[in-house]
Amino acid sequence: MRVMKTTVRARRRAGGMVVVVANAKSNSTTGWGGRQREKKTMTPNASDGTQSSGDCDNEKEKGVRRNEKVGMTAMAAVGVLQKVTGFALKVALSSMGIVGAVALDAAVLGAARLHCSASAWRVLQAGILSISAVQSPVRFLARRALRTMALGLVYATAAKRFWPAHWRDLQFWSSVAPIYVRYKLTQIQARRISSEKLRDRLWASRHEWGAVKVYELCTRLRGFYLKDGQFIGSRADFVPAAWVDKLSELQDRVPPVPLQQIETTLCESFGVNHWQQLFAQFSERPLASATIAQVHEAKLRDGRRVVLKAQYRDQERLCKLDLQNLRALSEFLQATDFKFFDLISVVSEFEQQLPLEFDFAREAAMMGVIGNNLRRAGLCPSRVVVPAAVHGLVSRRAFVQEFIDGVRLDDNRKLREWNVRPRSVLQAIGDAFGQMLLVDGVMHADPHLGNVLVLPDGRVALIDFGQVKTIPDELRRGLCAFYLAMANNDIVRTGQTLFALGIRLEIDVNAPDAMETAALYANGLLDTRPIPDDVEINPFSSKSPLKTAPITKFPPELFMVLRTMGLLRSLCLAANVEFCMSAAFRRYAVAGLDKQPIHKTLFPPLSRTQRVLETVRRFSSTLR
Repeated sequence: MRVMKTTVRARRRAGGMVVVVANAKSNSTTGWGGRQREKKTMTPNASDGTQSSGDCDNEKEKGVRRNEKVGMTAMAAVGVLQKVTGFALKVALSSMGIVGAVALDAAVLGAARLHCSASAWRVLQAGILSISAVQSPVRFLARRALRTMALGLVYATAAKRFWPAHWRDLQFWSSVAPIYVRYKLTQIQARRISSEKLRDRLWASRHEWGAVKVYELCTRLRGFYLKDGQFIGSRADFVPAAWVDKLSELQDRVPPVPLQQIETTLCESFGVNHWQQLFAQFSERPLASATIAQVHEAKLRDGRRVVLKAQYRDQERLCKLDLQNLRALSEFLQATDFKFFDLISVVSEFEQQLPLEFDFAREAAMMGVIGNNLRRAGLCPSRVVVPAAVHGLVSRRAFVQEFIDGVRLDDNRKLREWNVRPRSVLQAIGDAFGQMLLVDGVMHADPHLGNVLVLPDGRVALIDFGQVKTIPDELRRGLCAFYLAMANNDIVRTGQTLFALGIRLEIDVNAPDAMETAALYANGLLDTRPIPDDVEINPFSSKSPLKTAPITKFPPELFMVLRTMGLLRSLCLAANVEFCMSAAFRRYAVAGLDKQPIHKTLFPPLSRTQRVLETVRRFSSTLR
């Protein structure tokens, strides 16, 4: 009891927490302010000279108490030392005046000189020179600011060496903050300029600078920031052209990681010591570097050409950290500048999808499921090709699939050489996604330019099934009704089904133009038809409907559909073809509504009259 009281007193002095030590056999518990209950122990067996389990437990508990006593004594000593040191510094500074302040500055700057990089030290030198030039009343505040800066740099350097997670957070926020501040300053400056031409020139310059900074952030930190950069770079209808031009390079031209990382993942995943145990040939130059993995071409021992997809090291943990930062950034932007869209729901959906994307065994399974669905629909392999995984070479962090030789949709030279029309390619893509989204309810959710290949015979190949979205049945039926209304240009029904999907706008639904505004949103968010020239979707513009009728609620389960349709729109822009996916979805919407609902539904199958009308509409559209 004396030992425990001493320990508790020491912890109280040190301001620490008391640890509860519990023994399952003896039910003896020691806690803050509690009593130690007596326990029964077994005595040593004198006949055989062995010690019973009770004495072993006694020895272990004595060791635990001894370690606690030493630890609490050390904590108490540290607390006393901190108080004494702080008091001594206060006395020294108050007695020495300016000499003490200078001494403290010298100590902090000395630590900064030892731990900071050359560029950071130059920043501090500039600060010192600036302080020497200011007047005396301001000098004290400047010195405190310099001291804070020096301590911050020391912390950043220590985080880089000892706390990688903290260092990554610092890198993100130190990159995002200047971008946000510069854009806010440009916004203020643009309000003072009366000439529209000068304002456009000012914004164009700022967008070029911002695009480079965001690209550098994505490629330097990689992780989930790459995924965000890819999506932003695909929305030419939503973000500035300079951002689209620069961030589109993230689709499949990400700077590669060293080959050693890929070899390590390969060996750990398949239990081999070298790639030669699996492949006859292996290309060291990657075919593509994606968000979480890198792809290399190889040849199996039986001569088949395949590709290896292997995850980057420690990427899953980094992406989870990135999502925490993105959630904090989204909450800040939601409360300040981006009130026109539900950013929090977007991050929530990404948080749900992220663990699935790091399971390559699931990706291989989903690739097989979608391939079989498209095969039953008669689309695969006649119009759409889905690669197959190689049996026995599938793991959670790496897997091997068959090689598909094709080009991107924006490779106009190859398409002309093969006599392939981009519109026919887009029609095949529309048929595949109509079947996946509206009939099967299992959809490839990442169709950016790097994941859609055109083959020499005009067929389309879908690759990278890391992001596959399973659509709930009621949502699938709601999307069928929505796209059927879109295909028929029924503005009222389009607005009604948009609201039925759970999307909410800050408008009066009974206003005369409410359904027209809803239909405009439906076109911009969930279709690929061209947006009218007199409509400004750019969120930075005061004329944008995003400012006059902001989105107050967007269901998280619908975000992957939004993302997919945005990427399909980028394919249409890359092909330089005006193409309406809702029109391509028409027959799949009818087929999707004809499926027997699992539960009671708000979107029943079409009646006989509606079916006849749809047949007439479909026939007339083919004639046009």
